[in-house]
Amino acid sequence: MAVNTNYEKNGNNYCRVTATVGKKADGKPIRKEFYGKNKKEAENKRDEYIKGLNLGLNSNFNKITLGELIKTWLFEVVKIYASHSTMDRYEGI
Repeated sequence: MAVNTNYEKNGNNYCRVTATVGKKADGKPIRKEFYGKNKKEAENKRDEYIKGLNLGLNSNFNKITLGELIKTWLFEVVKIYASHSTMDRYEGI
C-alpha cells in the first residue's frame, strides 16, 4: 500500500502538517510543524498538541524544567487560593 508523504528527512519520507498556534509580538503567526508516517498520524499529533494548549498547558511543555513548572504553579495557581502568609512561606521554600 502506498503512503502519501510530502516531506523527506535523512532519507525517510514523512507526512507534514502545520498549525498556527499564536502570534509573535510583531504580528507574524507562530506555526508549528507535526510529522507522521502518514497524514492521519501527523494530524493526530497536531490535534493532541492543540488540545493540550486549550487545556492550559504551556506551548513548550515538553521542554520545560521542573523549576520553571513549580514557579508557574506557585505564581499562577497557588497565589489565587493561598493567603498572603502562605505565599510568603512558599516563596521562601
